[in-house]
Amino acid sequence: MANVKGAPKGARTPWQVTRSVWYAMFMREAISRTMADRMGWFWMVFEPFALVAVMVGIRSFISGDRLISNAPFIPWMITGMMGFFLARDGMLRGMGRLREMHLYLPTAKCIQ
Repeated sequence: MANVKGAPKGARTPWQVTRSVWYAMFMREAISRTMADRMGWFWMVFEPFALVAVMVGIRSFISGDRLISNAPFIPWMITGMMGFFLARDGMLRGMGRLREMHLYLPTAKCIQ
């Protein structure tokens, strides 16, 4: 903030403050979501890797090392599984919101 008159020496710029706030909000959300369950961080990282490894293993066993549209199949599989994980997470969160709404609104219909 050297270009601002009257600013104290060592004051942070607006960008530094914004970045610090975003980091604090991200860390708070990450810690609150993963520390509620045991080994939350481990499962968050291990589950996608394990599922991709199983799918790559099955495809390697069935098809061998053939290319898919002239592309190696492991990056192709990882890209496809990332889309699957994103869609699955969105649907599961939506179902969770419906269940939460059912608790607060007794007239709301919910899939049980």
